[in-house]
Amino acid sequence: MNKYKWILLTFFILVIVVVFTLVKNAGSFLVLDEKPVKSDVIIVLSGGGTERLLKASELYKEGYAPYLIISNGAEDNLFEGAQKLGIPADSIILEKQAQSTTENAFFSVELMRNC
Repeated sequence: MNKYKWILLTFFILVIVVVFTLVKNAGSFLVLDEKPVKSDVIIVLSGGGTERLLKASELYKEGYAPYLIISNGAEDNLFEGAQKLGIPADSIILEKQAQSTTENAFFSVELMRNC
């Protein structure tokens, strides 16, 4: 192999290693490890089962916010699940229109503005 082929092969291997490392660790850039703060409302997005609702219930019971907005709350029975976890119905604001993550955010902001 001549010199240029070795350089090209080395560069190609280096690019593969860098891309693999970035892809492998990509999720760590999306995770924030912040302590909760008192707020006006806790927003629970639908999807992913009940894990989000369980955390929101914990935060609610610890007094971080007096209300929960459950976005697309009919999905996964989150509204009923919140009540079973001891959150009063009058502390739950149900957003019923969202069909996507973008709409979750849009309609939740609209609810907060109108309340």
